[in-house]
Amino acid sequence: MGYCDACERLGCSQTPLDGWGQWVQLRFLISHPAWHWTRILLHVYGSDLASIEALPILHREFLAVRVSLGIEGIFPELRRRLVFEYGQDWHQPSETNTVRET
Repeated sequence: MGYCDACERLGCSQTPLDGWGQWVQLRFLISHPAWHWTRILLHVYGSDLASIEALPILHREFLAVRVSLGIEGIFPELRRRLVFEYGQDWHQPSETNTVRET
């Protein structure tokens, strides 16, 4: 986040992570105020280590989607897919099995 903040302060119009959190929600169809993108990855991958190991592949997927949809297109696509899958514009898992590594 510090890098993105510095980019914005330097006048960059776009940072490498613009749209990332919404894309993670879109990728895994979990969108709820209680579910930050880090919690979503922990839920999906089951551990901090597995989540971190998945980041390079996920980031490449994110960049490809961001090019095709644009940053402004990620949120509408998220809402469209949530309504299609769940009949509402939000979804959270009913339970999760995750292990926080210390």
